[in-house]
Amino acid sequence: MIQAENFVYYVSTQAGIGPVRTIFVCADDGAAKDAEELAQFAEHSGWREIAEEAGAVLVLPLAEGGWEAQPAGLLPDLYQETKDSFEVRDGGEALWGRNGKLWCWETLVFVVGYGTGAVFAGNSVLAHPGFAAASALCGGVPTDFSHGEERSEHLFVRKVSDDYGMRKKNVPVALGIIDVPDTDYQKVRAYFPGLRASNDYPAGLVWINFKPSSDIKKKNRVLYNMIFRNRIRWNDGPDGSLAFWEEIGDFEQNEAWINHSLWSKGEKVDYFVHLPDGKTKKEAKGLAVVFSLHGRGEPAYMFAQKQGWDFVCDEMQDFLLVVPDSPGNIWFLERDGKVFKKMIRELERTYGIDTERVFLTGFSNGAVMTREMAWYAPELFAGVAMWGGAGYDTSALQKNPDCLLQAGCSGEARALAQRFSEEGWQMPAAFFYGDNDPVAGPDTDGSLPLFLRANGCKETPDLVYDGEENRIPSRHCMQKSRFAAQVYGDVDGKERVLRVLMKNMPHGAIMDESFYCWEFLRKFRRKKGERQVRVDVARDR
Repeated sequence: MIQAENFVYYVSTQAGIGPVRTIFVCADDGAAKDAEELAQFAEHSGWREIAEEAGAVLVLPLAEGGWEAQPAGLLPDLYQETKDSFEVRDGGEALWGRNGKLWCWETLVFVVGYGTGAVFAGNSVLAHPGFAAASALCGGVPTDFSHGEERSEHLFVRKVSDDYGMRKKNVPVALGIIDVPDTDYQKVRAYFPGLRASNDYPAGLVWINFKPSSDIKKKNRVLYNMIFRNRIRWNDGPDGSLAFWEEIGDFEQNEAWINHSLWSKGEKVDYFVHLPDGKTKKEAKGLAVVFSLHGRGEPAYMFAQKQGWDFVCDEMQDFLLVVPDSPGNIWFLERDGKVFKKMIRELERTYGIDTERVFLTGFSNGAVMTREMAWYAPELFAGVAMWGGAGYDTSALQKNPDCLLQAGCSGEARALAQRFSEEGWQMPAAFFYGDNDPVAGPDTDGSLPLFLRANGCKETPDLVYDGEENRIPSRHCMQKSRFAAQVYGDVDGKERVLRVLMKNMPHGAIMDESFYCWEFLRKFRRKKGERQVRVDVARDR
């Protein structure tokens, strides 16, 4: 355990290039007033051991004047101050561009309190309900119920639309109530009307009041496994959305995902295949393929559970989903550009895929890689889609991690784009952006004009969907009010380029976008040896 100015912390030796959990532990006043006692509490409560196994950062705030004297915003403020400061331990590997620092993800923050620390933690949850993915209160419950009708803080979005009026008591929470009288538990439960587990909020609920063990280490391990281990708050809207997710070991045992691997340039590349629900390998013959590329720092097993492509695959039944895993959780064209041709060949041998209907999609760094692959090997794909693609390129990134903060392409990327254009390749393309994305917005990616020219489209859209009376024509999208879409057609009026701006969206994505994307892409086909892409009339909506 290490003592800082106003907290004690522990960094797991297993924390590295993947997303890192942050676990805040608010000990009772007796321990929270002294750093040495906090360190001892971390040991005898079992939280240091749990954090080590979970690859997490454990933070125990000091409350020298007692918890009653601490502001309710202490934990969110402490997270913002420290999230980029923890270093990888014992020669471990940090994510590219992080200068040896861990990436403590805002989607994986957890809070647990004990006694008076539980009262404080509970009040913090009610005041800042969108902060943590899950919280647990042991031997204490909140006393300040005054925040319920306040508008939410929308921590993931800097400026929400005028029609966003979420109240704090309606923000989905996962909250464990442990070792308290039933009357106290019922007060908390009554505060959150209608937010028990449901189809809308499968991971959001006020947990049952349970007493699993008198052994504090056993109790905390049960608490971690039941409430923390598999919950996440995706940053896909102002207050995020709670969901369940599987860690790598569980994911690899999930029969819905088939793990394959190959070698490229001395690197092992894993890729996970998802068949439409109910289809066997034999029945998958002739299906199209959608590749979904993760962003920087987000491993394939985690990303596969994020964007909803697996649900689209199961619903539509007409494509096979492939989620590749890049070495080091980051894509570089120079290193990884040739791996896609190898994967397509293996998929053809193993599953008998339709190689004329292969589509490449990606998020963030995966979007940048998708854009470059469209220029580098256009013959492989019938269409591409990019979510939150910033203006940098992977060649520049490989040379200088600071280019993440800059726009503009390197000479290598410009040469690729020029060759793609001069050779007359056609490539249907979809662009998805968030209106509150601090990483990438419509103005940071200058490739739209190139794709418009490649597809024979005008610079002005043929169709615009941007309001109540003119919403996107998708039967699958439940959040149509968030879409502002522009559709660009070719000389025959066939849509070839799609540009979507999502309302109240940070650097994230939702399943509705994937459904809409597939409705756009599914009609395209590239015959072998052709630079033009055909439209399959039977699949054209």
